[in-house]
Amino acid sequence: MKPKQVLIDTCVLSYIFSPRDKKGKEKSDYYWRNIKDLVGWISIITIGEIYAWIEKEKWKDEEIKRLQTFLNNANLIKIDDDVAKIYGEILIRDKITYNDAWIVACSKSKNIKIVTDNQKDFKQYCCSFDEDWTLGQQID
Repeated sequence: MKPKQVLIDTCVLSYIFSPRDKKGKEKSDYYWRNIKDLVGWISIITIGEIYAWIEKEKWKDEEIKRLQTFLNNANLIKIDDDVAKIYGEILIRDKITYNDAWIVACSKSKNIKIVTDNQKDFKQYCCSFDEDWTLGQQID
């Protein structure tokens, strides 16, 4: 069976690589346990956001190194004409921030679901989750 492919959102990467408290550690364990066997994609927008978070939150060197190792082996979705077209459609149609629209456009360009802890902002685009990590259908 082919592994499921997902786009990993910025907040999930932050939990996994730099949990700040007990709740963050629990989320880190939860997300890592459930994505480690999936094919993970990262949006170029997420890379920019995560580097901003590193500066803002003063990540430790060891956290940055672990993240960079992960990113070096991740599948990267860059902005191309297809992604830009989808972005424009989303931005005109929906109330969503610019960066979130880019992330959604990246996921839609590959027809993959977004794994996020920020379902409020991505509710109409991300997969749904239940306790046994069943990925729901992506909503267009």
